[in-house]
Amino acid sequence: LIISASKESSSEEKDENDKYARREFNYQSFRRSFYLAEDIEQDDINAKYANGILTIKLGKKKEALKLAPKTIKIK
Repeated sequence: LIISASKESSSEEKDENDKYARREFNYQSFRRSFYLAEDIEQDDINAKYANGILTIKLGKKKEALKLAPKTIKIK
């Protein structure tokens, strides 16, 4: 699974008498990659970005849902 985003912005400021012009450019990028477990259904991955939070939902394969949950004892 690869998650990436990029953002570009620019601004321009000019003098009223055309003596100078100032331009600013800003570029940002983000990229992360993750290995998924074998029981994840690759066609059932959904992502939503709202209010600065990225939510990713990974669906399991039907075979994995049939397996009994594991119990781990903690000493």
